Amino acid sequence: MPIGSGHITNDIAIGLRTNIALAETIKNKYGYASPEKIDEKEEIDLSKFDKSESNSVSVKYVAEIIEARLDEIFDLIRDELRAINREGMLPAGVVLTGGGAKLEGIVQMVKDILRLPTEIGKSTTEISGVVDNLTDPVYATSAGLMLWGNESGNLSSGKRTSLPGINSVIDKIKNTFRHFLP
Repeated sequence: MPIGSGHITNDIAIGLRTNIALAETIKNKYGYASPEKIDEKEEIDLSKFDKSESNSVSVKYVAEIIEARLDEIFDLIRDELRAINREGMLPAGVVLTGGGAKLEGIVQMVKDILRLPTEIGKSTTEISGVVDNLTDPVYATSAGLMLWGNESGNLSSGKRTSLPGINSVIDKIKNTFRHFLP
């Protein structure tokens, strides 16, 4: 499903009537999946982050915006699982990746909505030559795909796979990454 925490950022920008960059900062610093656990009196002074802003906003209000979008996302996922007769029946559970996985309280929210074991995806393998910290869930999917490609040997050994059309996709990926190599 082409939906994720970027949609949450857009919702915050609309709800606060501010720009996307400030909305992303607010989400990362104050984002919480459950407004019930937030003190109603805690305020965010937006001028601390952007001099063009002059108002303040309740942290609880931001959490309500986040909760509304997360409810929608996980309801869609639950509906998809229901359509394939897997609702509540994934033994390995749910692995959250990407920037949205860092939202406080999201693991418990997913457990409650999907009724499945849930964890935040992090790379446990060290990849040499990489500057960024790949244990951050933002990189979990990318790191996992790189490791899977390396372990399967499809990209590095020149093996060809038998899936129709996949060889041209692999060739395009290899050509794209060649531009970044010294």
